[in-house]
Amino acid sequence: MVSLAIAAVGFEWARSVFKSFRRGNPQIAAFAMGAGTLVIVALVYGGFLPSVSPIQTSRRVAEVLRAEGATRLGDAIMIDYKEPSLAFYQGGTIREESNDQYLAQTNPLLWPRWIVLTHRVWDSVPPDARARLQAVAEVEGWWYPKGRRVEVLVVRKR
Repeated sequence: MVSLAIAAVGFEWARSVFKSFRRGNPQIAAFAMGAGTLVIVALVYGGFLPSVSPIQTSRRVAEVLRAEGATRLGDAIMIDYKEPSLAFYQGGTIREESNDQYLAQTNPLLWPRWIVLTHRVWDSVPPDARARLQAVAEVEGWWYPKGRRVEVLVVRKR
């Protein structure tokens, strides 16, 4: 629906600009360009982008954490996938772990109950440490800072 609105606005925008220039009214054409740009940007950012699931990776991971009750300070950490937006959507209590080898180098008694990590880190976790974890969810999406797709796992300590 939003895509059709964007296409219709875009068509009318181009028609108005073309007609204004053809009639010799550059001021009206400039106004049409500005107004059309404003409407298109509003439709894209307000209507289209919020419905595109792959670009909402942090929001979807946070939904899993909130549904599982990982909302208190110390409940969860993020390894490798360190996104401030994840902390925002989760409620602000998840913390970043700077050591990607945390699960291999830290005593499991010190691990938080919930861990958010990428497949790259998960694949490097030793089998004995992996046996102490249970994957609860996997979220695929876009990782903005890296400019690539990512698979994020939400795991729970057993």
